[in-house]
Amino acid sequence: SSTNSSTSTNSMVNAHPTYIEYCNSKSFLAWSCKRTTFPLRRRQTRISKLKLKLEVESGACIGAGDTKKFLKNVKDGAPLGAGQILLKEELCLQHDDPDEEWVEAYQAYARYTKYGVLILAETMEEYWLWIKTAAYLSQLKNVPYGRLFVYVEHTSEDEGGKRSRGFIVCIDPGGEGGTATVDNGVGYVLFANGTNYHGGLKDGMRHGKGRYVWASGDVYEGEWSLGKMHGIGKYTWQKSGAIYEGEWALGKKHGRGKKMYSYRLLNRVQEGLWQNDSFESSTTYRLQTSTR
Repeated sequence: SSTNSSTSTNSMVNAHPTYIEYCNSKSFLAWSCKRTTFPLRRRQTRISKLKLKLEVESGACIGAGDTKKFLKNVKDGAPLGAGQILLKEELCLQHDDPDEEWVEAYQAYARYTKYGVLILAETMEEYWLWIKTAAYLSQLKNVPYGRLFVYVEHTSEDEGGKRSRGFIVCIDPGGEGGTATVDNGVGYVLFANGTNYHGGLKDGMRHGKGRYVWASGDVYEGEWSLGKMHGIGKYTWQKSGAIYEGEWALGKKHGRGKKMYSYRLLNRVQEGLWQNDSFESSTTYRLQTSTR
């Protein structure tokens, strides 16, 4: 291990061999989601509380799918152990505006931990805010699949029934697939580009009622069947403001439904029968707007 570390660090800027040896005994190198509007002390308190919870209090559940494969040696639902989550400050990487050398050093240290990077998101709101930042795009884009994880917590209505029930889930920075917190029940599916789903799951697929938010901002809320929009649901297009409410079949508008276009498109409405995403027949009309 020592020989490999010394050889590998020759081309790594700012990655100190002693710190690399230190990383070998740690499970994760943490990356904290932080709102810029939060004062520094509040952010630090939040990170410390999450670290305490995961290491020595309640621990975390291991997510479904590939997460279980990548973390097969981590005990599900048990504390990780004192000191197993390494903070960047411990490695003298406390800069708020990291440059390329800082990024190289961070990624080098992450490679020598047992499992890689753990994003301490806690809530889906924090994950959504963070995934859209330049920091994610520039600093974690080269982390390979199976070495990048996120920690999120279920709500009281989700599988497990506790707000404090947290899950560690793998995400793929270069892929399009999502990973679920649970195989069955109510939970989350997370994607590396910020797309996310919250709702019913069956065998890791979207099933039942749920809300799906695309990275573009488009939203579908309604019924699902084995990963497809199927049943009654509402789709909102973020860019155009258009809304469709009605029946779906296998991911397409199919059956009776109404699509309302935005004011920029003269408030046009298509209401009637849809087939395979196309409007077939019935009524097209324009909403009346007030002149007051």
